[in-house]
Amino acid sequence: VAGKGMSAALLMAHLAAATRICLASSPNLTDAVRHLNGLLLNSMMDDRFITFVVAVLDLEQFRLTIINAGHLPPLLRRGNRNPVQIEDVAADAAGLPLGVHDCSYRQVEITLEPGDTLLLYTDGVTEARNVSGELYDMERLRAAMVQAPGDAAGMVNSLLSELQEFSQSRLAGDDVTILCLGRIA
Repeated sequence: VAGKGMSAALLMAHLAAATRICLASSPNLTDAVRHLNGLLLNSMMDDRFITFVVAVLDLEQFRLTIINAGHLPPLLRRGNRNPVQIEDVAADAAGLPLGVHDCSYRQVEITLEPGDTLLLYTDGVTEARNVSGELYDMERLRAAMVQAPGDAAGMVNSLLSELQEFSQSRLAGDDVTILCLGRIA
């Protein structure tokens, strides 16, 4: 959510409630996100917007359906490849952030293979700075993902340790949120 403080927190609460309603009442993910965007367009101020990624996992087929509304692309570590590969997911299908303009959104489907790990993260990760003012950036994040353990918990712990070491425990200028899921077998 663009902004900080009480207004951003209230907007986030509104987003959470509206997302549940749209997902429960829409026939598919694309319609749900378009409906959500419409609700937010009618209730937000001009200087606000929300970057947003929604992912639905079919646990039987290990099929992941993703829509990206202006957020950093999820990263997929293909753990069964040698060398390990890191792929952007839905980067070319990313639409505008929510609350900016009436538009439609494209969904992308991927299949998680054994050993794959998907990482979703906020810009507080890639925009963390060290004492010299350098950004952690996407290149470092990708390299850390390659070196991290392949399981979701191991990857999160490794990335958080790496980020803390890089920033030398300086206070973050923005929120740092990481969500990771993986397929074991």
